[in-house]
Amino acid sequence: MTLTQRRTPACLPLAVLCGCLPAPAAAQVSLAAAREGAQLVAASSSQSGDFASANLIDGSPDTSWATAEGKVEKQWVIVRLAGARVVEIGSLAIDNTTTRGHPAEAGVRGFELDASTAGRGDGDFERVGLFSCRMGGGRQVFTFPPARARYIRLLLKANYGHATFIEVNELEVYAVGSSPVHRPTGPVVLLHAAAPDAMAGPRGPLAKSLTALGARVMALPGSRGPAHLAASDLLGVDVVATCGDPGLTKDETQLLSAFCRRGGGLVAALSPEGSTLTPLLKALGASIVAGPAGPPGTAELLPHWITDGLTGPLRTAPGPLVALEGAAPLARVNGVVIALAGRIGQGRLVVLPLDLLTDGKVEGEGSSGDSLALARRAVLWAARKEEVPQPPPTPLPAKLAGQALFLVGGKVGEMGLSFTRLETALRERGLQVTEASTPPGQFQRTDLGDASLLIAFMPTPSPAAGRGLAEWVAAGGAMLVLGDPASPAAEITRVNEFLREFGVAIASAPAKNLTVGLAQHPATEGIEALSRLGDILGVWSFQGTMLAEMAGTPVAAAYTFGRGRLVVMDAGFALDPVEPPSGQKKPPPASGIQLAQNEQFVIQCVAWLLARP
Repeated sequence: MTLTQRRTPACLPLAVLCGCLPAPAAAQVSLAAAREGAQLVAASSSQSGDFASANLIDGSPDTSWATAEGKVEKQWVIVRLAGARVVEIGSLAIDNTTTRGHPAEAGVRGFELDASTAGRGDGDFERVGLFSCRMGGGRQVFTFPPARARYIRLLLKANYGHATFIEVNELEVYAVGSSPVHRPTGPVVLLHAAAPDAMAGPRGPLAKSLTALGARVMALPGSRGPAHLAASDLLGVDVVATCGDPGLTKDETQLLSAFCRRGGGLVAALSPEGSTLTPLLKALGASIVAGPAGPPGTAELLPHWITDGLTGPLRTAPGPLVALEGAAPLARVNGVVIALAGRIGQGRLVVLPLDLLTDGKVEGEGSSGDSLALARRAVLWAARKEEVPQPPPTPLPAKLAGQALFLVGGKVGEMGLSFTRLETALRERGLQVTEASTPPGQFQRTDLGDASLLIAFMPTPSPAAGRGLAEWVAAGGAMLVLGDPASPAAEITRVNEFLREFGVAIASAPAKNLTVGLAQHPATEGIEALSRLGDILGVWSFQGTMLAEMAGTPVAAAYTFGRGRLVVMDAGFALDPVEPPSGQKKPPPASGIQLAQNEQFVIQCVAWLLARP
């Protein structure tokens, strides 16, 4: 079965599976950051003014919290999260780098996170999870099952052997759906009244085209039912795109109006029937009136940065007419303005027809590439991102050089699976490939020898060996991890204990026999079709780049880790093809579906790994 390519962006909604994040629903900022309104309300002890507990959430890498002398266990802080309301959290980041000459052994090793929706007493908190940091590991990301919290308590269990105190540099806490990664180069965009999956539904093409430019696109709570937009949902947001359905409350109208006037961007899409956005536009000084009825018409584009270079034709359904003093008209149909852009206080407002913000389709007609470009530019202009530079692609080497070690377990042969074709293809391109003699569960850093690349099928090293391998990658090594969807849950859990060192997790996923979509990345350059049958393996990378997905489930991800690189993917793209068992119509779930481009895709992933800076 040959499947065609479907280009998709690097930012996708994730399912709550093996500690993974579900569909985006909140801004990509730490809810524990003092600059966002979080408050450290209590602490068990602090060493001195230079190491005050408030340093834990001040956002500065130069300050840290150190416990009082002799306090090396059961030390805690309580933080009231930004927004001072109950929110669903799903991930955190800890930086255990010590400061001012303190030894790395003082950095936190084991800790517990507790959550409370009400008070701050011991009986109000419930445990969210237990975690372990690498020594001197810097900023490390952890995920956990979604938990409701207004207050969180960080309980320090132990350090790395320092006899006097425990030290923590920074704590970050993130809402479910808000990956703890650094701010993207493009704007943070929230789609209001979109599908819970920001990449699905009629506004999916816009979301995908924005994320391709480095934007972070999310759906707002109002998309998912009775929950309403709150001030904390706008933390760190540059622009809100709203269609108004199922309608804005009075509080939401006031909130979005204040957001725009204080410097935020707002893109309002009007439906042909009239709009529930009338109160919001009125609050911003704009007015709309019923437009002329009739068939869809061709929009005439007027000079503006948003329309520059676009030719159309843009077909749009007739709808409300828009007026705003001092605003520039963007498009008109039969001489009447249907879209405009203007400044509101310190912010920016764009109003346009609904079909130009969605997929550019009008009744009985297809979409227009210029319609999508117009919507994308409208969002960028509203976010003050008129120009989003594209970094030049990193050229991949034509020939592979170096030594690779292939780490596979005995069960691969027992299942009748092999990677012979991949190994042969890599050798033909100049890479020296040898198979490791050490079992996956006993493999450690010293077994790497002179290898510059480790290819591992379901690696399950001990915790200490896993940290050693992570340190090897961070120092400049490269690793390709192949995951098996047919593995038992216990084995996947052991693999995830290792992958957690990188902020990655894998899990069996329900999707099967679907089109493989590819993101823009050097490893996917020139790849037009990949195939994968049977059960698939989800790959959830919280600081990396999605390479391939199936039905919204990432199945391959790339990550730059320190000075090294990591790629995790479903092993089905790399396995040799397997004939169906006698009497069966299709291969078993873990079988390889080898196409020429499957092989090329894996080879390009290896080339990207070896081309690390």
